[in-house]
Amino acid sequence: MTVLGCAIHNKDDVDIQPGQIVQIRFWMPLERILKVEVVHNSLKGVEGFGAKFIGLTRDDKETLEQMVQLFGEPHKGKQK
Repeated sequence: MTVLGCAIHNKDDVDIQPGQIVQIRFWMPLERILKVEVVHNSLKGVEGFGAKFIGLTRDDKETLEQMVQLFGEPHKGKQK
């Protein structure tokens, strides 16, 4: 996940198409519903889709940045 978008596991195999708008629920730390636009409907090795966030407020962006720092994949040069 980044502040720009995320990969979403589609465990129920719902039919998702690029360009579709989807609402997803996050608890960050309070419950929020964010909108994403489906960018592609297949992920390498995982059933899911890639999406970009749309309509984020400043608070949403700040919270997502904090989540990326806490849970995101480590970047080269930032590993301990």
